[in-house]
Amino acid sequence: MKKHLALVLALVMVLSSFSFVSAAPDFSDMDGHENAEAVARLELLNVLKGYPDGTFKPDNTITRAEFAAVAVRVSGLENVAMAAKGLPTGFSDVPAWHWASGYVGTAAKMGIVNGIGNGLFAPETPVKYEEAITMIVRALGYEPMAQARGGYPFGYLIVANEIDLLEDAMGVQGTWATRAFVAQITDNALEIPMMIQVGFGTDTKWVVSGEEDTKEKWLLDQMGFATVEGRITSTDKDDLEIYIDAEERDDRGTYDVAEAFDFFAFEGVKVKAWVDGDMVILAKAQEDVYFDATEIDGDELELVGAEKDYDISDDVNVDPFDADFAKVVIDEENEVIWFEGYTWEDFLVIEEVDDYDVYAYGVELDVEDYTLVMDGKTITVEDLEEGDILYYNDGDEFAEVYNESVVGDIGRIYEESFVVDGDEFDYANPIFGQVQYIEDEDMEDFDKDVADKMKDAEEEVEVFLDRYGEAVFVVGDLGEGVTTSMYAYVIEDVVEVTGRRDSKWAFDVVTDAGEAISEDLSDSVDLYDVDGETELTWADDILSIGDVVELVVDVDGEIEEVWLLDYEAMDVTFETDDTYVEGFRLLSTAVVFDVEDFDDADPDADDVIVATVSDADFDEVLSGDIYVNDRAQVIIVVAHETDKDADTTKYDAVVVGTPSKLRGENTWRVALNIDGTKTDYFTEEDAFTAFDYAKGDFIVVELNDDNDEIVGIEDITADEYAAGLASNLVLRDRTLEIDEELYRLVDAVVIDATDSYKVKSFRDIVAGDELELFLAAPNSSFVKYALIVADAADDNGDDEPVDLNMSVSADKDGINLVGLDGEMTYFLQHGEDLMPVTVDAEGESFVAFTFEEGTKAYEFDLLDAEANVLLTKTFIVTVVPAP
Repeated sequence: MKKHLALVLALVMVLSSFSFVSAAPDFSDMDGHENAEAVARLELLNVLKGYPDGTFKPDNTITRAEFAAVAVRVSGLENVAMAAKGLPTGFSDVPAWHWASGYVGTAAKMGIVNGIGNGLFAPETPVKYEEAITMIVRALGYEPMAQARGGYPFGYLIVANEIDLLEDAMGVQGTWATRAFVAQITDNALEIPMMIQVGFGTDTKWVVSGEEDTKEKWLLDQMGFATVEGRITSTDKDDLEIYIDAEERDDRGTYDVAEAFDFFAFEGVKVKAWVDGDMVILAKAQEDVYFDATEIDGDELELVGAEKDYDISDDVNVDPFDADFAKVVIDEENEVIWFEGYTWEDFLVIEEVDDYDVYAYGVELDVEDYTLVMDGKTITVEDLEEGDILYYNDGDEFAEVYNESVVGDIGRIYEESFVVDGDEFDYANPIFGQVQYIEDEDMEDFDKDVADKMKDAEEEVEVFLDRYGEAVFVVGDLGEGVTTSMYAYVIEDVVEVTGRRDSKWAFDVVTDAGEAISEDLSDSVDLYDVDGETELTWADDILSIGDVVELVVDVDGEIEEVWLLDYEAMDVTFETDDTYVEGFRLLSTAVVFDVEDFDDADPDADDVIVATVSDADFDEVLSGDIYVNDRAQVIIVVAHETDKDADTTKYDAVVVGTPSKLRGENTWRVALNIDGTKTDYFTEEDAFTAFDYAKGDFIVVELNDDNDEIVGIEDITADEYAAGLASNLVLRDRTLEIDEELYRLVDAVVIDATDSYKVKSFRDIVAGDELELFLAAPNSSFVKYALIVADAADDNGDDEPVDLNMSVSADKDGINLVGLDGEMTYFLQHGEDLMPVTVDAEGESFVAFTFEEGTKAYEFDLLDAEANVLLTKTFIVTVVPAP
């Protein structure tokens, strides 16, 4: 029985941080610097300045006078300092005419700075590490606490550490403070609540603002920025905007933010935002925001890791669901007011990151368009590190780094579970199937045998957990008795070879490394079925040509075990760049045994070509068998027929433009969408007397590999087609229903026939839309193309825009129109001129029009017979005299 993990309380993150306006600093020497963001913000707030040559010089020192100016500006006393310039400062070495007299005098009067004794301030002396810290601590109001801790310098250093003033700020006591250090501690101070005085006389005391029923006070409040309080109800990453539903009606509206604003973390959250006009300078969450797995029971939501239950508000943005990862906002009524959840398709252990490609022991994931989060905050690809556990949903393009783990010795080992550091874990994970570990750079199933080997190694192991506290991945030493495994294709029937003392079995295979093995195996080699529970007998003649096996080999290369694998599907057709085959994820590293040239009657190991899916010398498997692991991934392909010897390639396509026959030629032009890209294709000369397809038709088109000309077309079969009204759309896993049948649009190309056949996304489909689906395989639930043929909101399809192409020749006057429906009457209008358009039987049309010589822009309206404007088109025409 699995023990409850005390550590699950640590699996929940509560958002308590800020999100700043941030930009790349304008200084040439700050690019990539660890304190660059702090410098950029302080430059934006006019707290710190650069040099005339465009540099910041982060390693330079900063004088005591310069730092006094920084402390005054961040305290919101810039105007006071300007007014005080020219007045006595109280220090003989800072005369009234000194550039910093106003800053030094103001800082001294506010108790932020002291002199060095004898009426001196030493304005040109570099400020020391502890002096800079002391001035900022005083500016924040923590002087009483610092004095109670022992005063200068240690009391101030202790307080600075307690309030996180020194985070990311590197320096050493007694040395000069650098400009980068000053920038970082000043920037940190903006996120620290000030200490304020409450009570008077004998009742006076100092408290951190926000505590003991006081209102939070921040340096930005001192600096005079306006504040807006309300919930961020929508965000626009492209335009860098957020909408704040402010408590004050006049404050409600759209605000600009910088690129570094954390849209994921703050959408749906009630915030206090400091603004400069319509620009958000800083935003602070004012509600509890949890990041956890969730389970729903009626009107109640459970945070699984935190073991907390909350009622769901009637005003929640979406209906919460059982999610493997969710962002949950709890309002002042202690109810769920905002929910954003995801279910995981899979996880991976990061091996390497190259640009936007994440490599993970046989799996490659392109995360260019992903939202990546860690600890509840958005991160970038550059933040991903080797060994990170990345959970992802490819359909939603969302992933989370979650590295929670348990470290300890393996204790008791059971048939279905194992114990580490007193906690019991199952070998099978409810979401991802078998727990994994790495052996020989490959992800393998972790089971009782592996656990035994790791325990025998007498080393600690690390068990990585999902947000339910279940094991997903184990890291440990396998010890001296390490074995390796490999896949192999059987090239001859396994038959008995009788020896003098015992029987042996002729075993001829080609491994996944392309190596031919021909051995006589003894009965001591164990033979198992794929389920691992059934031990087979060699004498039963179980193995024959065409079988796929997994071999377990010891450190000396001797075969210890043979496992007979069972195919998941036979005679399937797919392309090597497909994401799914028969509903199973196709790994780019899946082993391919190409046996197209292999002859069972005359077996030759050289005729078995071994590769991976990503480097196979063909684009399509026309007939093949697939083998799948416990994680629903295709790991082995036996290819019986491929397109490697073909001069043409077949593609699934959608006709997205009305075909037209070229004038004077027996060649047709047609616009096709293939895998999301629209291109005009031409038929081979005399290949078609008529192109019998119209816009919106699904076809299988055969293209010449050399010139992309169309050489053949096939209709799709009835079991590759579905149509009807969309319902029950689930964004997180790109699913919808049509006539109670579930379809998955994970990799589907969505094309909107009601909007000029433009490529859209799953989010553009709404319940009630009329769809036509081109399935990825016969009777599959996966969709290749989804065509929106009618909007849910449309009463009819009469308003469908015309896909019109106008072209003009330089040696004649007139307009050639392509893309018109031959059954309708059209008019072309330019200014006062209204000209009828006639479409002939071959789909061609021409409108006589006199162009002026030279280059000019012309605008035309295309109208139907009832004079409704269907399209307005502007194009540039250059007319030159005919030779």
